[in-house]
Amino acid sequence: MRSRPAGSVTRAVEILDDIERRLALHLENVRHLDTPGYRRQLPSGSRCWQAGVIERTQRPLDIAISGEGFFSLTRHDGTSAYTRNGHFLLDPNGRLTAPSGDPLAPGFVIPQNTVAIGIGVDGTFSITTTDAPDCPQVLGRLTLTRFPNADGLRAISPTTFVATAAAGRSIEGKPGENGLGEVQQNFLERSNVEPTPELVAIHELTQRWRWISQMVGIDAGVQLDPPGVAQFELERSLTDAAAPRR
Repeated sequence: MRSRPAGSVTRAVEILDDIERRLALHLENVRHLDTPGYRRQLPSGSRCWQAGVIERTQRPLDIAISGEGFFSLTRHDGTSAYTRNGHFLLDPNGRLTAPSGDPLAPGFVIPQNTVAIGIGVDGTFSITTTDAPDCPQVLGRLTLTRFPNADGLRAISPTTFVATAAAGRSIEGKPGENGLGEVQQNFLERSNVEPTPELVAIHELTQRWRWISQMVGIDAGVQLDPPGVAQFELERSLTDAAAPRR
């Protein structure tokens, strides 16, 4: 077999590395189709900050942002983090927390005898307790935070970010003011990932990876697919098998 110039092999390996990087982004996007507040990653390294669809959940601790802004969280070290994932939980101390366990800021403590929670579009947070069932008590107001350049935020989880200097000076305020969106209780913002373009990209990049691998003589018997694709296809098969039959 005719030998291949070292330079062409090096270039092919660089192309394969780039394909694998782009594939990893698309695979990650598809994995978070159902993650509230997730923002689609782009091959450029930035994210698509377009809002996802807001859906009713009828769960009082689900809060969606209709417009600009992030919920602010307090991390274990006292620093702030930001998220669009409004699926909040109550910890043993009655604090509203993100699924990560980081409490919402500003913090509210919900008494154990609370029977109803109300959150207005302007962030007004009120509760009704068994001690005063006809007299809702205002605990405070949710605040939101936005940044001049959201691409300057650094992801520390699929839906949680911390600010960097590139994000610009944060703008904090009550929902509906200073360019911040309103909040909607009993709703969640879905991921903004569109599955069809992601799956098409995964298929096309996988086919290109296979073709280039064969061209430069990489042993296809060792690795038939780029990293992550085989596991992704297995997960899809298992999901399809578990789906209810119509």
